[in-house]
Amino acid sequence: MLEFSVNTNTAALGSLSALSNTTTQMNNDIEQLSTGYSINSPGDNPSGEAIVQTMTAQINGLNAAQQNAQNGLSVLQTAAGALSTVSNILQTLNTLAVTAANTATQSSSDEALIQSQVTQLTAELDRIASTVNFNGLNLLDGSYTGVGSFTGGEVLQVSNDSANVSTANQILFSLTGVSSSSLGLSGLNVNDYATGGNASSAIQLINSAISTVATETGQIGALMDRLNYTISNLGNEVQNTTASRGTIQDVNMASAMSQYTQLQILQQSGTAMLAQANQAPSVLLKLIG
Repeated sequence: MLEFSVNTNTAALGSLSALSNTTTQMNNDIEQLSTGYSINSPGDNPSGEAIVQTMTAQINGLNAAQQNAQNGLSVLQTAAGALSTVSNILQTLNTLAVTAANTATQSSSDEALIQSQVTQLTAELDRIASTVNFNGLNLLDGSYTGVGSFTGGEVLQVSNDSANVSTANQILFSLTGVSSSSLGLSGLNVNDYATGGNASSAIQLINSAISTVATETGQIGALMDRLNYTISNLGNEVQNTTASRGTIQDVNMASAMSQYTQLQILQQSGTAMLAQANQAPSVLLKLIG
């Protein structure tokens, strides 16, 4: 049965509701296309937003861990550079001690000159040991061995995994002191003409110090190699986790643009139909007239 009503325009109400829904979807698409994100508020996708926040925390932690590892590598490079200089000094000391031991051709004045050079070089060892630092931390004075309860070495945090925050995801390492006293070269005297001078004993002490520094250099090199792999692995984790977050958070621009175009057409047709629906009751005027 055909019914006409002035007070309730069912067609107009239906058109208005459809047009309102279309406009709401268009506004959502505009926001997504403007930001590049499919989730712009928790209401867009509550569970997705929770996952995105969790993954963002993980990514931030991994980035910080990667920076930690990079800084640790810089520490080791600084220490390795200083140890290279220390090694050169020890080689020179060894040469001087061997020369001083040859009293058959060395006069007392020659020995005194050699001893003067030895004294200056051991003083340089002490200066290097006390001044080489990274960000205010002394590296080669024997104090770089850990702080607080971490007596096994300085802590290098290389992950944000809460399940293993203090074990598997930390690298502890320490650096050997290279002062003359730490290397057993304190008061080194190679002048066999002087009281207390013993070039042969000095040669043994210097060779022992050379061995200590060589061992430390090798250990630093091994740790540097390890950290390079750590940095590479963390980079892969960041890349893969970021990609996974993107599949949830980022909008498919092609799909969103296609949907927006479709909604534009629906909005235009909806507006036209609403106008037609609003004109429909006017047909009653003909009945009245």
